[in-house]
Amino acid sequence: CAIDFSNYYFIGIFLFLSFFWASLPHLRFFGMDEKFGMGYWTECFALDTLAACAAQYYHNNVTENPEDDCLGSKILMFIGLTIAALANMIAFLHTLTGILQRRGVFTPEVKWGPLSFMKLTHEAFRGNMDKLRKVIDVIDLSPEAYQSNKEQQEENLGLFAAHFSRFVTVHEEHAKHEDEVIFKIFNDYFNAHAKVYNDDHAEDHRKLEEWRILCNKLLDSDLGMRERQDSLETLKKELPPFFDHFLEHLKGEEDNLQPIGRKHLPLEVQKQISRETFRITSAEKWEIIIPYIVNNLPRHGQRVRYLKVLCWSLPEHAQFIGSIVFRNVDAVMWERLRIETPEIIPRGATNWKRYY
Repeated sequence: CAIDFSNYYFIGIFLFLSFFWASLPHLRFFGMDEKFGMGYWTECFALDTLAACAAQYYHNNVTENPEDDCLGSKILMFIGLTIAALANMIAFLHTLTGILQRRGVFTPEVKWGPLSFMKLTHEAFRGNMDKLRKVIDVIDLSPEAYQSNKEQQEENLGLFAAHFSRFVTVHEEHAKHEDEVIFKIFNDYFNAHAKVYNDDHAEDHRKLEEWRILCNKLLDSDLGMRERQDSLETLKKELPPFFDHFLEHLKGEEDNLQPIGRKHLPLEVQKQISRETFRITSAEKWEIIIPYIVNNLPRHGQRVRYLKVLCWSLPEHAQFIGSIVFRNVDAVMWERLRIETPEIIPRGATNWKRYY
């Protein structure tokens, strides 16, 4: 019995590690997601099972070998029970907090639809703003720092400028989609309901244009270092509050406007909206937007969902979308995406199949 149970025990360890790895979406765990989910308990169930196996294993050893203290299996049991107890306590506290804060612990996840690409664009904005904050914080154009590490500082400047340029482009097109198509229909259902967000777009566009000019000055090596440093200080001062404001703006849209699309717009109308937003943006801009969103979404599942949602409304453009992704992501990400969404594989590319 002890020998058989030992085998089962180590099989249990293997299953535990497999389930634990599979349940961690890119290592975002307790409290890192904005909304609590009951999936937090997945790891706890695996840990509880492992601890129970360790306790049973210790009991079997003591029963069959009463003269032996079975120190090894006792230590395994204590480790398993301690870790399981801590994990359950943390998950319980998060569950209790979620209930008290009304974070929808016992409600199902929001359903996906043709307009879900807008919510996923928001998630990409959130991911990219974190990168922008980190990059701009490490830029230092003071004479001492710049001269001591000129190449690194210029590299940081180029990295920030590239991220910020794409951010501005995607923000401009995203706002155009909302102002000219999506919010226009929302306002038809509920008069002027989206006006405050339309006004935010206009003001944000003005500010971003000013910061884009400052960013260009940062990159202009013909300007004096003092002028470049002044531009950097202005950006460091004004961008973080804007990012905070923009996070609130995104949250406001998700709480007050997106339910209109889910609850009031028929599926066919949502598809028409998606097709219209695709039409009003040029191919050159989609070449920036799609890779921006795919590369800045934190989870593989979100990337797959974004591509599937686009193809839901635009099946005739699936290979066009896939060709953009193919050109702008690394080989590993492409392999993972094309397995989940084979319909986006460009014609003639590896693993493309002719369906007609």
